[in-house]
Order: sequence, then C-alpha cells, then structure tokens
Amino acid sequence: MLVLFIASFSVSAQDNPTGNITSGTEISAIQSSDIGFGYNWNGWLHENDGKKHYLSPAAGALFWDFCILGFSRYINVQEWAQITFDDWKYVWRKDTEWDIDNFQTNLLLHPVQEGMVFLGARASNLNFYEALAYATINSFIWEYFGETELPSRNDFIYSPLGAIAVGEILHRLSLEADQFSGLLGLCLNPARLWSQTFLRQKPQGQLSNVFELGIQFSMGTYSNYKKILDNTEYTYTQLENCPLFASPIAYVAYNDPYGHDSNIPYSQFELELSVGVSPWDFSYNGFLQNYSIFSDGVILSRAPDFGDNIDTTVAFEFVYDFEINDAYLISTCAPGFAFKQRIRRDNGSKIEWQVHTNGIALGGNDDLYYFRDITKQTELGIDYHYCFGAENILKFKYITENNSNFFFNAHNYAFYDINNPTYYRLAQDKFGATREDSGEGWAFVSLIKVGGEIAITKKVSIGVQDNIYLKRTFLKDQKDYYQALHQESVYFKIYTRK
Repeated sequence: MLVLFIASFSVSAQDNPTGNITSGTEISAIQSSDIGFGYNWNGWLHENDGKKHYLSPAAGALFWDFCILGFSRYINVQEWAQITFDDWKYVWRKDTEWDIDNFQTNLLLHPVQEGMVFLGARASNLNFYEALAYATINSFIWEYFGETELPSRNDFIYSPLGAIAVGEILHRLSLEADQFSGLLGLCLNPARLWSQTFLRQKPQGQLSNVFELGIQFSMGTYSNYKKILDNTEYTYTQLENCPLFASPIAYVAYNDPYGHDSNIPYSQFELELSVGVSPWDFSYNGFLQNYSIFSDGVILSRAPDFGDNIDTTVAFEFVYDFEINDAYLISTCAPGFAFKQRIRRDNGSKIEWQVHTNGIALGGNDDLYYFRDITKQTELGIDYHYCFGAENILKFKYITENNSNFFFNAHNYAFYDINNPTYYRLAQDKFGATREDSGEGWAFVSLIKVGGEIAITKKVSIGVQDNIYLKRTFLKDQKDYYQALHQESVYFKIYTRK
C-alpha cells in the first residue's frame, strides 16, 4: 500500500516547488477530499458536517471485537475465545497477569487491534485524545470480556499506547492517499468502511503535508555472532552467515522535522517500514526473515530561533519501535523528548542532526536461550521478556548541494528485563514444566545504521549501508552473553521531497 502511495505522490509532486520548507503547523486547511476513486459511493456520501459522532466509533469498536472473537471462536477455534456467561460472572474479581502470548501478538497485533478503534474514532471527527480514550476503554473491555484468560497487564499498557502510533499515522496517511485514490485511502484506514457507511461522510483533516517519501531496495550479506560468557554447558552455533538477502524499505516524513512548531499531536512524524527475506537456510529458524517498524511522532513542539540558516525543533514525542529478526526481537513504547536541528550552508549543503531521550513505558526484548533454541526448555512458550528502561536515538546526516549524503543513525536501548513469576506459573500449568532461571537483569542494545548515497537524479539515488546490532547482558540467574550482528548492503532508492 505504501508503494502505491509513494508512486501516486511522486507523479503529483512534480508540480510542487522545490527548496527548503521550515513549516510551523500543518500547511493546509481542514477539508474533506473530493478526489479519488470511489469518493461519492454513487451519491451516498455528503460533505463532512464537522460534528463529533460518539456512537459510531463505539458501535464500530464492538463490531470489530465481535468479528475477531467470532473468527477465533468458530473458524480458528482458539481456546481463549470459548467464552461463556460464567466467564463474565464476578468479572471485577479477576486478577491480572503478564501473559505469554507470542511476541508479535502482544507487541504488534494488539496495538493494531486497538489502532482500528482509534481510526474509527478519528474517522468520526473525534480528536486525538478522544480517540486514545476509545482505544483505552476498548482495551479494558476486551481484556475482561473478550477472553477466557486473565486480563493482561502488558496489554493494558501496550495496546492503547501502540494504538497511538498505528492509529494516528494511518489516519493521516489515509487522508493524504485519498487525494490520489479513495481505494488506497480505505486500505490505509479500513475503519472508514464503517464510518462512511453509517455517517455518510469522509473524515476531515489536514492535507498535502507529506514532506518526504521514499522506498529503497537493498541486497546484501548477513552474519551474526553470539557468545555465552563462562559457558560450560551449552553447545550451539556461535557464528551464522547468510550469503544473500533482499530488503525493501519504505520511509515517510509527515511535515518537515526541522523548525516545526505545533500543539497538534502527530502534526509531524517519521515512519520507516522494512521487510527482509532470504532463500538460504539459517542455523536455527530456517529462512532469514526480518520485519521492522520504527516511528516517532511529535506530541507538542516549539521552534526556537537560532539564526536565519538554522531550523530547530524541540519536542515532546512518542516513539514506537518493533522488529522481529531471526537473530533478535525488540519493541518499545517510549515517550520522551527530542532536539532536532538543520543547518543550511551557503553552498547549498545541509547538516541535519537529532537527539532523542525517551523512557520505555513498556518494551520487549528477546531471551537468547529460548529464542535461539540454545536450551531444550522451549515448551515454556516464552522467548522474550517484558522490559522497562530508557531509549536514546541519535541521527546525523550531511547532505551535499547535489543531494548526495552521508548518514549515521543509532537506536540505543537500556532494557531492564523484569522478573515475571506469572510466566512460569502459567507455563507450569499449561506445559507441565518449570523454569528456575528468571532472566531478570539489564540488557544493553544498539542498532546502528551508517552509510552514504549518491544522487543520480532529484528522485533517484544509489547507496551503501551497514547495519550493526550489538547486545550485552547483565543478568541475575542466567549466564551473561554478548551478540554482534553485521549486515552490509547496497541499495537503489526512489524518493520525493518538498
């Protein structure tokens, strides 16, 4: 969908003026777009009335919940979905737990589930905070009434927080895409199928605020090394190699990150999506696979004046990261602060840099011993820990006068892997196994990207990139280990920028 979005924007963006834009708030008036395939639904839709509709997203949320529950109960036949009225008796007496669902279920799919509720509220003319309230309330309803299992503490935190990034980003991109294709707008925000059917109007919002769009196609090699310190009992492959992998990456910057001044949540955000695959066997998990989402959205920002050629943003922000790699797992929901600055030089070149400091409200970090099958106790059903801690993001880019550039990005994490006895109690009940080592302690992780690219035209460039993953643990019960991953690639990039 993003590829189609980028292609559509690239065609239309040819008429946009080039040059530097240091915008404050969003640059266009609130409106409903009349453009795009399927706009009028054969006359069913009318102009947006501008009123807030509270019942439509509430009904849509319940409908969405019943669809998920019905599919899981009758088609996929999941044990947790076999709810009876007895499960609803004395619901207020239910205890809570840290659940042991799959990494992608808890840290991606649950945010997507509540993100659809968030999108339905935004499509009904509700604001950011009202949509967040709908997602939060629905998360509690689902945990207490939508499953036979105990309500999950992690879902109470991660579902509504993750819904912020999923929901608000897709809401805004849906409005942008709608200018070129109404069908693509619906794909980015499926909740509009409900709201437009019953409200008979499209959502309204700011348009034409996409600052940069790009997609790159990478090919490269991959090697992963890990070492368990003071190891006398584990036998495993320390070095793994993949001779070739391919990875498309899509990038969106909504409004100029530099010189942004706004009180509107997510009036500026950056989003990167990537997928990596390889046909070669990997030592533990078969084919190499990698899926990632990295996003940061401004909640409140100011643009202090440091001179005519300096664009600065100081912001309170929200960061959502998610990555599944055959060598590691990472996810964070992390509010915090960012300082971003662009220095425009007289020769036309630019220096852009950012520093982010965030606290991890909740995150996920892989447990090497189970994720990589290093021990045989995999029946426990858990291959990661829930974490608190801190996240730091550093970005630097030097852009020449002809748009070639050199860049350095680093995501640094200090995870405190919390000890959750519920893991092991549930595992013992379900699988008949017990686990003595908790894995509690610190894990320090760095994700580093460094490289450069040469501009062939104003919209096409080629480049080289090196991705480095570093991890060192300081655990209480398990043996400590360190891990280093090296991924080098060449890429072809198509982009458009205001």
